[in-house]
Parts: sequence; C-alpha cells; structure tokens
Amino acid sequence: MKIRRFQEFNEDAAKAGEFKKKFSSPLYVSQDWEGFWEKQMRDKDPKEFNDKAEDLGWDFSEAYSNWEQDHDDDKFWEACNKIISPNRGAGFYSNKERLENTGIEADEIKNIVIDSFNEDDLAQYAKDRVPTLTSLKALDVDVSGMFKVEATFSEEPNEEVIKKTKEYLAGQYSDGWGEGFEQQEQKGNDEDQPDYYINAWAKDKDKNWQITVVK
Repeated sequence: MKIRRFQEFNEDAAKAGEFKKKFSSPLYVSQDWEGFWEKQMRDKDPKEFNDKAEDLGWDFSEAYSNWEQDHDDDKFWEACNKIISPNRGAGFYSNKERLENTGIEADEIKNIVIDSFNEDDLAQYAKDRVPTLTSLKALDVDVSGMFKVEATFSEEPNEEVIKKTKEYLAGQYSDGWGEGFEQQEQKGNDEDQPDYYINAWAKDKDKNWQITVVK
C-alpha cells in the first residue's frame, strides 16, 4: 500500500510539473575597509587607532612606533594610508572574500539575499534558454556561506537542461540580478565591522567558483 501511494504521489507531481532541483554556490563579501579605516582615523587618536587595528589583525605597528618617538600625527596618518592604499580597488570590488572567511555570520545576510532574489521570479526570463524551467526560488544561505536556490521544471531535467540552468543562474549572479544586488551597501553590525557588499559571483577572484546540484 505504501509503495502504491508513493507511486501515485510521483505521478501527481509529474502531472503538476513539480520536478525540482537544488543548486548551490558560494557567496562572497567585499568589505569596505577603506571607508572603515578612514572613519577610525577621524574618530580616534593614534594609540586608540593602533590598538583597534591590532585587534582586527591589521599591522600599523611601525607607523605607531615612529609616532611614539616624534608624536607627529600627520606623519602617522600618512604612513597608515600607505598601508591601506594597496587594498583600495575599484570601489566595493576590492577585498572580496568567501563569506565563511570574513567573520560575518550567514544568519546576518540570509534574509537579505533571499528576499532580494525572490522579489521577482527570475525563471520568467529564461524561457528561450530553458523552456521547461517554471520557477526559481532562493531557499537558504547555510553556515558555510553556500547560497541555495530551488528550480522547478515542467519535465524531468536531463543533463543538458541542468547545464543550461547552471549557465543561466551564473548569468543572473554576474550580470543580471547579482549585478544590481552586489552594489547595495550593507551596514556593519557594530563598530568593529566595516560596511560590506554581498557578491553571488566571484569567478574573477576564485577559479574554483561553481554551481553544483545538491540534495
């Protein structure tokens, strides 16, 4: 009886076009260290600034040691700027790291990512590329920073359809939905965290970036 009910359930699901696959890929974060440190420079004296930098893993010790000898504030900030400058890139595109390496918890950004992705069903723009794709829905950002999206198909997807769906998602992450999303500034949750941007695509920074099918 249980086997029969299971078969009937599968048949009903097939009639309704409920063939689902889950796709997973890593999220990245670009942290605004430039703006963060410039704010610290405005708000703190050299000793406070150096102490905070050490706590966060930045090394301004040589500049601070020189300041202890001459107490030349201008010279100290100029030396610190020379350390910060190499980390400056084209705005928020600098310092892009896997979410799990940034100290930002997945729970902090989960709703931000999911709500943004699900604001519009992106499957509607894939009709020419993947005709059997009927829906795309963001499900989760797990503790390791993996972004999970569920795709619904009107027919059981074969390998070619799976491949085209991955390509479509990659395009959305890089040039479609993701391009606008990664430009939205997110506020750091305390004074020790700079403002940041969330990136769903980072192939230029990580050759291992890929979208995989998961259970």
